[in-house]
Amino acid sequence: MLLIMRHLESEKNISKRFSSVDDEEYLTQEGIQQGDYIANAIFKFVTSNNLSVSHIYCANSKRAQLTASLIAEMLNVNVKSFDNLRSNNSGELKGKSESEAWSLNPIFMKQLRLFRAGIYSSYDFIKVEKREDKREFEKRVMECIHNILTTDKSSLQIIVLHHSSLTALIIYFARKYYHYPDSFYGHVACDLGNIYLINEKEILLCNETAKALLEIKI
Repeated sequence: MLLIMRHLESEKNISKRFSSVDDEEYLTQEGIQQGDYIANAIFKFVTSNNLSVSHIYCANSKRAQLTASLIAEMLNVNVKSFDNLRSNNSGELKGKSESEAWSLNPIFMKQLRLFRAGIYSSYDFIKVEKREDKREFEKRVMECIHNILTTDKSSLQIIVLHHSSLTALIIYFARKYYHYPDSFYGHVACDLGNIYLINEKEILLCNETAKALLEIKI
C-alpha cells in the first residue's frame, strides 16, 4: 500500500513562486499546525490497520523534509530524502513569481493556465530555457519511486512529494490501471497536505484530507 502526500504550505506557496535554485523554502506556521493534525491522523490510520512503516520518504527540499519529519516523529521512524524526487526544474523561471514569469515568457504562462484547467498537455509546452524535459523528469521520478517500492518491504510506504512529482506518479498509475493516454500529461489535483492512497490496483483516496484516512479499514 502506498500513501502519497503533497507537502504542507511553505513560503513558496504563499508567494506563488516557481521552485527556487536551492529549494530552501520553509513551512509557514499554518503549515506546521496543519502537519500536527495530519501526522496524528496518519498515526491512527497506521495503528488501527496494523500497518508497518519503516521510513518516511520525501523529496530533497526543505518543505518536503520538514513535512516528512512531522510524520516520522509521530510514527517513530526516520526520514529518507531523494534529490530525484524534486520538482520539475523550471529553468530560467526558477525562483520567479508568476507575475515575473508572465513578463519573461507569456506564451508558456498561457499554456500553464490551460494545463491547470485540465485541457492542455504539458508535453506540448514551448521550450523554456534550461527547463527540464518532462519525459526525462518522469523517468527520474519513477526510477526513484520504483527503487523505494522494491526495497521497502513494509506494508505501507509513505512518500511526501511536490505537486509536479506527485503528478508524475499518479499519471503512472492512471496509465497502468485506468487507461490514461500515453501521449497526454495533464493536471492532477492535489491541494497542499492532501493525500492519495493506493492499494494494489485501486486508488482508494484521491486528493483527500488526512481525515479521510480515519474512515479506511483495510
